[in-house]
Amino acid sequence: MVKKNEYRILVTFIAFILISLGIYIGFSTTSNGSKNNPNFTLVKGSDNDDDKEDEDINYSEQTDEYTSVSTKTYDIELIYRDHYTLCNHTIEDKRVEYGVTLDELKKSEVEKQQVNNNEYNIVEESNERLIFSRNINQNCPNHFLVKLENGSVVIYNVVKEGVNTVYKKLDISQDSIMPELLEELNLGITVDSKEQLNFIIEDIES
Repeated sequence: MVKKNEYRILVTFIAFILISLGIYIGFSTTSNGSKNNPNFTLVKGSDNDDDKEDEDINYSEQTDEYTSVSTKTYDIELIYRDHYTLCNHTIEDKRVEYGVTLDELKKSEVEKQQVNNNEYNIVEESNERLIFSRNINQNCPNHFLVKLENGSVVIYNVVKEGVNTVYKKLDISQDSIMPELLEELNLGITVDSKEQLNFIIEDIES
């Protein structure tokens, strides 16, 4: 009976050793295979350099994130739009800035506005067009008053009611002006465009 028990213990011990050895060999084989297998790939992430050709990468310590800033340049149409509230006319100044980024153009134009004490709002921005706009509480520059004063013909810009600025003086003899036109000039002739102003000047000088 004792010999049978000893035999069972011995068989159990040998089986345990064999099972442990098999597990160890299997684990080692799997580990070495993954290292040496050329088809085994560790994926760390995608780095597509082509997609970042026209981008700079900036790191923000505050947000602990990377952000991309476009460095590609464009030909951008720049528009300044002045709306004059008293006459309800809008005058636009347009030009094209070649080979610039939108951020560069915005920055340079805002700096110019600050130097000149002009306040504009951006109403449209893209890689094709940048529009600045503002409202001005006066008449646009195309409103004039032509008047005879002290023997001279003076042309004023009508800024607003009661506020005029000298635009031009005509060196012309009062005696050469037609009587009917001379009467109108004594009262003052108002015109609302440069075309009308040019017609008046032609009549005065003819």
